[in-house]
Amino acid sequence: MVSKRLYLAVEGDDETDKNTVVITKKNADKIGAKEGDEVIYEDVPGQIYGKARVTISDSISHDTVLINEELNNVWGEKIQWFGTVEIRLSTEAPAERPEPFVPEILPEIPKVLPEEIPPEEPQITEPEIPQTISEETHVPETPEGVDLDNLLDDLIDKGLSGEITPPKQIPEVEPTTPVVQPEISETPLDSSDLSKVITARTYVETPPKPTQPVVLPEVQPTPPVTQPEYQPAPPIQPQVQPTPPITQPEYKPAPPIQPEVHYTPPITQPEYKPAPQLTQPIVKPPPTVTQPQTIPSTPTSYPSSYEAVPSYPAAVPEVIFKKVERPPEEDCLRLKIELQYDLGGKILLNPKNYDFFGLDPFKPVPILFEDPITGAQGSAYAEIAEVPDNTVRMEPETYETSDIQSLDVILFSSAPREPPIVKVDHLNLTVKITSKGIGSKVAISKRNSLSLEIEENEIVTFEDELIGAWGAGYVVVDEDLSHDIIEIEDEIFEATGIGSHEVVVRRNDKAVIPLQSLELGISPISGEDMWNTITMVRNNQDKMKAWLSQFLIFKGLKLGWREANAAINILNTVPELKGEVLAAPKMTSSLNLKAEGLITFNAILVLDISASMLAPDMPCLNVAPAIEGIKAAMDNEIVRKFLAQFREGRNMARRLGAAFAALLFLAEKVGRGFGEKVSVIRFADGAEILDFDGPFFDSASGKHGILEQAAIEIVEKIGRYKGLATNMGEAMLKAREVLDVYESIEKDKPCMLVLLTDGYPTDESRFIQVINQFFVGNPNVVTYIVGIGNTNVKLMNDMAVRCGGEFFQPKDMGELLVWYSKRARDLVVKLKGGRKYLNI
Repeated sequence: MVSKRLYLAVEGDDETDKNTVVITKKNADKIGAKEGDEVIYEDVPGQIYGKARVTISDSISHDTVLINEELNNVWGEKIQWFGTVEIRLSTEAPAERPEPFVPEILPEIPKVLPEEIPPEEPQITEPEIPQTISEETHVPETPEGVDLDNLLDDLIDKGLSGEITPPKQIPEVEPTTPVVQPEISETPLDSSDLSKVITARTYVETPPKPTQPVVLPEVQPTPPVTQPEYQPAPPIQPQVQPTPPITQPEYKPAPPIQPEVHYTPPITQPEYKPAPQLTQPIVKPPPTVTQPQTIPSTPTSYPSSYEAVPSYPAAVPEVIFKKVERPPEEDCLRLKIELQYDLGGKILLNPKNYDFFGLDPFKPVPILFEDPITGAQGSAYAEIAEVPDNTVRMEPETYETSDIQSLDVILFSSAPREPPIVKVDHLNLTVKITSKGIGSKVAISKRNSLSLEIEENEIVTFEDELIGAWGAGYVVVDEDLSHDIIEIEDEIFEATGIGSHEVVVRRNDKAVIPLQSLELGISPISGEDMWNTITMVRNNQDKMKAWLSQFLIFKGLKLGWREANAAINILNTVPELKGEVLAAPKMTSSLNLKAEGLITFNAILVLDISASMLAPDMPCLNVAPAIEGIKAAMDNEIVRKFLAQFREGRNMARRLGAAFAALLFLAEKVGRGFGEKVSVIRFADGAEILDFDGPFFDSASGKHGILEQAAIEIVEKIGRYKGLATNMGEAMLKAREVLDVYESIEKDKPCMLVLLTDGYPTDESRFIQVINQFFVGNPNVVTYIVGIGNTNVKLMNDMAVRCGGEFFQPKDMGELLVWYSKRARDLVVKLKGGRKYLNI
């Protein structure tokens, strides 16, 4: 049923807007209001009126409306209707309200001894006699010894205990003295005289002397508060009906002054129950309530938002206690009670019973106990103590306050008991993605780890069965994790390519193989400085290997080393990963760092032309593609005649093979078109930088015939010249001069140095010194060494590894040309593994 208006108690709230009132859904339905509807709030006597929008919330009481705290403070004591306001829809017309009733302020009655009672004249303003009363009846004189104060108090009590009924005409009374009903004065009630007020409707004047008429005030009240219904007194003696909270003395006045009263108030009101703290006959308002200065008119009916008439104090709600349902018998214990003091409200169980309930001292839950006869229940936290198996100890106060009457109780846990753990080979779990930076670790609950029979740091696999994508991780057991969740690191989840958040989790029983080497594609996570990212990884290879070791490696894995701003893609491994093979890198694994994207670099080719390089032991195998590539890049008679020597199956001199490789490298650089520079150094007894109109060939030069001139220079000075010694140290010093030139033109641009030789350096100590001084640790240089024939493999391999490159020995001309062709396009940094290179 929709009521047209509400009368709700006002409360202030800092978070409520000034243009908003907050009511419950139940109250909103009563007036037909919805969220955001406009309503009017009004308190006519307090001159409070306004409009606001409705906000619905069930976090407040049904007899309360929340308004802005600042408005609440401004209104203060202006609210006259028991601290309530009327709320109605803005489309609803205001209710018709009767004129306010203002009670007469009675004069204070001085308390004197019975023999010194002075007569008091009541203030009467133009008395109106609604009915004629026989003049033959006279009011008897006050007998001696009667205390008028007590008489007045008893009459007040009688009025307070009465009941108000609808208005009727006052029947005739047959006293001998006329009864006069004066008009009620409209004088406002002063808060200082509240102690004089008896009730809003019933007033009793001090009985006059016998010679004066008895005045009965005419009452036309419209009271604002709950008023008692006045019960007419019997013809001889009025009966006192006190309310239970107030003990009133029974007053028996002398017969001569017992008037017969037939009084019917105008409005029927519910029975008034005075506050328990009122112990005096004179009604006083509760100390916590501010009494308004004027009493507003009472609505003709109480609003539907009140279940009863408001009273002071508010009624205490009925206590509701929902009994906890007891679990099955197998989850309960019935124990004998022993009482013990100073337990702090706890109970004591022995270890066996403590474990029966699965209690954890670090995460305690209350234990409930129930009287097996009465069903009364209580609860307490449990502690372990040396008590018998059939006993629980509790404090006497715990026993009493829980209303236990039996000598034993039934105990059960307040936490629901989990079903038994079932061993399974797989679980269907929901993926929760995390970003904790913990590598290939996945978190599952303790229960799931027991179901899969897996322990911490063992391995599980997770698979999207719809598309076949899968991944793996080391187990972390999280006791706080939900049983239907598996937590997976974001980069691991993304690397797997799994498209669903539902995965099948299995225990991994396959071996994890160690890796000899990994080829890693490197690119910056942010920015475009490819070489700087590779250099960062190269200079921190030990940290990089340690970081990489926390991951399980599987085919297609992509990772992000945020500390080095490096996105890392697992390109190839040794051994190769096939199918669902899992692997793990070692600190001794080798790493090849390859740019994932374009990177430009300059080059220095250092070629050995000593006498041993004339040995014709280079088989011409698979050279046709290289010959066609050079012819396409340059058309020169000298070059054509040079290439004509390389026929399939023929053995060629090592020096000619070196010249062929240099021509191919040059042609590849020109073909890339990135303006990369190439310098060529020949060495034997001494070292010389070939002149290309400068110390290097610029592949971006637009000068006509520049490539052909470079090719002729290489053919003439490499293919047709010989020396005796192998001064590698001097050749590396020349290379250092070229590096300085490159650095002056393009600072920090990477450079590849390729040394081709077939023997042992005649100046070995100088060679090692120059390498260690200028090339080892240089972040912008990668040094490769190619060995043909009888080369000092150990020395050459060691020098190449220290400089971030590799030592390569081709078997024939085809392998040599392919290797040079790749090096012209890709700059790969080699980080050699093994114990001896851990600290390089």
